Amino acid sequence: MAAAADHIFTIDPLPAMPGAPVRGRIEGQPVESVMLLRLERSPAGTVVTRLGEDVPGEDGGFSLELPDSAPPTAAGRECAIAYALRVTPADHHQPRLLSDELAVGGRLQQAHLTETRPVHDRLIARYDARGFRIELTDADLQGGGELNGRVHLCGRRQPAALEVTCRCVEAWRVNGRSRIANLRHPPLWNHSCIWQARLDLSWLDGQAWTPFGFRLPGQLPPAVEARSIAWRYEVEARRRVRLAPDEVAVATPIGFELAG
Repeated sequence: MAAAADHIFTIDPLPAMPGAPVRGRIEGQPVESVMLLRLERSPAGTVVTRLGEDVPGEDGGFSLELPDSAPPTAAGRECAIAYALRVTPADHHQPRLLSDELAVGGRLQQAHLTETRPVHDRLIARYDARGFRIELTDADLQGGGELNGRVHLCGRRQPAALEVTCRCVEAWRVNGRSRIANLRHPPLWNHSCIWQARLDLSWLDGQAWTPFGFRLPGQLPPAVEARSIAWRYEVEARRRVRLAPDEVAVATPIGFELAG
């Protein structure tokens, strides 16, 4: 049970789960509507997305559907995703935020290898090297998950040594974070690496591919492409070259996809 201004509310169950209704009851002053919000917090500010709205019944009870695509409540180093309820009083006074943190659970079972909706305002690393490419076989992209795959040869020559790095990148948009596109000011994103691990791979004679696997620490956020923030898990395979640019292949699977 929690309170805000002249309202007392209860929510059942906690934590809420994607695809299930968020039910609760408002007590105190009459309420015209209750709205469910997603809050994307970053150093550039907070972006609020409206997820649903309901009119409480005579007993103050309400029910709001949480979308199937909703990521769980999560936080990185400087960014976070949270949920809140906002009420509009019946006297049409200023809407009030009932809760700073509405816990949302749920897990992403398997990530996508490519985007399923357009994300034209951002650059997501995904390309092959001249002599090899990355193939992901298992991507459970959340704290405590795994990321497994293989590096395949694109030609007959095997690289003598190969470094494979998995990193979690936190990104946030620093301008024009609304849904309305601004053609005069292209989107600008800032990013930082909040975790990474490296493997040194070797090749067996005659083998056309070599496997790799990473275990993700439990404190990491899930992979999310939201309106104004993102957490991405990039896999990079690199062959060091002394007198020329390194050969690099990168793959970035997509987790919770909310950028549309």
